[in-house]
Amino acid sequence: MSDHRADRDGTSEPEGISRRGFIAGTAAGLTGVALAGGWRGAPARAAAGGRTERAVGTTPYAFLLIGTTVVGTVGSFDGGNRFGEVVSEPPDEDGVVRKHIGEVGYEDITVTCGLGMSGPMYNWITEFANGGGTSRDLSVIVTDQNLHKKSRTNFPNSYIHEVVFPALDAASTAVVRLTVRILTFGPVETHPATGLMQGQPSSQQQWRAANFRLAIDGLNATHVDRVESFAVRQELFDNAPAKARFTLPRPVVDDVRVRLTEATSDTWFTYLNDFLDGTDDERGGTLTVLTSNFTRALLSVGFTNLGLYRLDPDPILASTTTVRKVGADLYCEGVSLAFTP
Repeated sequence: MSDHRADRDGTSEPEGISRRGFIAGTAAGLTGVALAGGWRGAPARAAAGGRTERAVGTTPYAFLLIGTTVVGTVGSFDGGNRFGEVVSEPPDEDGVVRKHIGEVGYEDITVTCGLGMSGPMYNWITEFANGGGTSRDLSVIVTDQNLHKKSRTNFPNSYIHEVVFPALDAASTAVVRLTVRILTFGPVETHPATGLMQGQPSSQQQWRAANFRLAIDGLNATHVDRVESFAVRQELFDNAPAKARFTLPRPVVDDVRVRLTEATSDTWFTYLNDFLDGTDDERGGTLTVLTSNFTRALLSVGFTNLGLYRLDPDPILASTTTVRKVGADLYCEGVSLAFTP
C-alpha cells in the first residue's frame, strides 16, 4: 500500500434519457455563499418559487441542515436559484426569431465539505453511492463570524446526483474537500434569520491531499504518489417533475488515474499485458484517507471491478535526475464508501 506523509428524481413524454430541463442553458445573476468557491449546475423543474437571496457577512459560516438536524458547516454552497429556459422559435415570415420562456426550474445546489461533518451527511452520500435515490429536505443557515444568524434558505425535495472526489498528491499540503451536487425540486425559499446559532463550525482542515494510501489487488501500489480527481454520478430521466428518477440502478464511476514511480511499475506492466490479452481478470482496490499522523482512517473508498487499460510512462529526458513516473488508467464499475465518525 502507498503511504504518504504531508511533507511532501412522470409526465406523458416518452421515457428515456434526456437532458432537456436539466441542462437547459446558463442562468445569469447567480449568487452564493462563497466560502471556498462555487459551481453552478443544471436546473431541475420548478412549479413555483421566488428569487433566492443570500446574506453574506464578514467571514460567514454556512450551516447545513438535513431535516432538522445540523450536520455541520460547509466550505461553500451555491445554486438553487429559480430561472426559466429561453426557447428560440423558428424565424417568422419577417425573419424575426421570437423567444419565450420554456421550462422553469431550479439550478443544482453545490456544496463542498471536508470530513468534519456529522453522520447524516455521510449516510446520505453513502446511500447515493450504493444506488439509493432517497430525497432529503435541506436548509442552509448563514451566520456571521460570531454565529449570529443572518438568513435561512430551504431546499426541500433534494437528491444527490454527483459526488466529486478531489485529487490527492503526496507532495501537497493542500486542504481538500468533496464536491456534492444536489438536484432540488423546490420550492426554494430564503428568509431572514435571527438569534444565535447553536454548535460550532466544522473542522475543514483535517483532510489534506497527501494523507492517503492506495491498495489494488496484486499490484505494487506502495509508490503511488498521485490519484487524480474522479466523480460518481447519476444521469436523470427528464419526465418526472416532482421526483428524481435515475437512469441506472447505481451511479457511474469515472475512470481512475494514478501515478507511480517507474521503478515500482513491474507488476502493473505484467497485469496490463495479461489483462489486454484476456488472461487476467478485473481487480478490487481501496483508497484510504487518513488523519495527518496516519493513525486513523477518515474515509475508505472501495473500488470494484477495476480494469487497467493503459500505462503511460513519462518521456525520457537526457541529463535529468528527476524520478521517472508512470501514469496508469483504470476503469471502475462501482464504489463503496465508509466514513469514520
